[in-house]
Amino acid sequence: MDSIKITYHIRENKVLKYSIIGILSLILGLISGISSLFPLWLPFFCLGILVLLFIVLAQLVSINQLIMFSFMGMLFFLPFQELPQWDLGVFTLKLSQFFLFLILIISIIRLLLRFKDGKVYYIKTPVDLPILFFALSTIAACYYSTYLNSSLRMIIVLLLLFVAYQVTYHLLDDKEKINKAINIILLSSSTVSLYGIHQYLMHFLGKGGRVWFYSSALGDLIPKIESVSNPNQFSNYLLVCIPLTITMLFYEKKGFKKTILITVTLINLLALMLTYSRGAILGLFSALAVLFIYQKTKIMKLIKIVLFTLLLVWILNFLVNWHSLNIRIASIFDLASEANQERITLHKTALTMLAEHPIIGVGIGNFRFLFSLERPIDIHNTLLQIWVENGTIGLIFFIWILERFFRNMVKALKITKDIYWRGIILGITASAVGIFVQSVTEYILYAMHVWVLLGIGLAVCRVSSTTDKQYIKSNLLK
Repeated sequence: MDSIKITYHIRENKVLKYSIIGILSLILGLISGISSLFPLWLPFFCLGILVLLFIVLAQLVSINQLIMFSFMGMLFFLPFQELPQWDLGVFTLKLSQFFLFLILIISIIRLLLRFKDGKVYYIKTPVDLPILFFALSTIAACYYSTYLNSSLRMIIVLLLLFVAYQVTYHLLDDKEKINKAINIILLSSSTVSLYGIHQYLMHFLGKGGRVWFYSSALGDLIPKIESVSNPNQFSNYLLVCIPLTITMLFYEKKGFKKTILITVTLINLLALMLTYSRGAILGLFSALAVLFIYQKTKIMKLIKIVLFTLLLVWILNFLVNWHSLNIRIASIFDLASEANQERITLHKTALTMLAEHPIIGVGIGNFRFLFSLERPIDIHNTLLQIWVENGTIGLIFFIWILERFFRNMVKALKITKDIYWRGIILGITASAVGIFVQSVTEYILYAMHVWVLLGIGLAVCRVSSTTDKQYIKSNLLK
């Protein structure tokens, strides 16, 4: 029996490797053909190099290592939303999606190879049922869709995000992989933050630099950090990292690692402040509130967290244009400001559409075009836009997803005694609260980092509730 198993695995690996090489070679050929038609050849050339790299890796490393390499690549490039990207017509391909496609290609081939041997099985996750019903409600909402092509594109993107959640949940099946995933996210966030801060400083010094501008209540154009994605989306991504590093900091005992965590926290917090995102600032304080509520340790650790937060605020008082930041925060409550007036108009229009199609909505991806073809814009409120586009049924299923996620996280917080796991669970819970508080002012349904965070959080709950010998192994890595 052992010799049969060994023979089977050798055959499977050979077929899988040659299949990967064939598919990636085809992709490289298509990219080469496309790049010869367009002057923007550099992004395609870079993607071609990545494909060649994977062809080489497919020969040098095991399939399991290739899958994990692709997964870590996906995690690292999560915040890279605008650099680089490729317009494929149906949707814009980002690097994180490219790595997700690689995982899908390998996994589908492997499942087909194993189908005859009856080795295909599926491990349920806590939010499978609500995600399924939410997906069905999204498809049903196409019935009233005026812009059907837009709806179909958004459905494809949403399905990819569901896959990203599933891949994250199933691949992170032990402590070592979870540690690697968190370290990659922290490395990526600090890298992108440093790049954005550098661009901001170059602009401040009059040496160029890529920045965004917003109009203050006084009519001044004030620069804010751009980095490699929209400032609001970037600040939402940073809310994944900041609460997590703070909790890891106060559970970490080694001095060198504490220094690294403090540095990463300072860099990410400075970058978040420079986005001037009002929703992100509210999300950050909400996340810190969660840390205060659930921190069930000695009172000195609570005092340390408070003092550490106050120290960061004091440092930022000298590093950023604090007067502009104060004006930006104050504008949250100024209903007469231009930005708030625009959002009030968006909300009124959304409620009018909702009154016409309250059950299944106007169709996913339709609001922005129904509001204005000349200047398509989202509502800047995730729950309201889901309600308008997916209807009341879709909103109920989305809230069900959130309820199942937070129920599992809170339950894990109550029963977990291990200090390490408790810190990670608390950090992820606080991050999720911060993200969804900001979602009141931003549309984040299609943000891959949100679905990846759901996968990481629930994977941590699963692994922390078992012993080392009882970890549930994912079908993707067996």
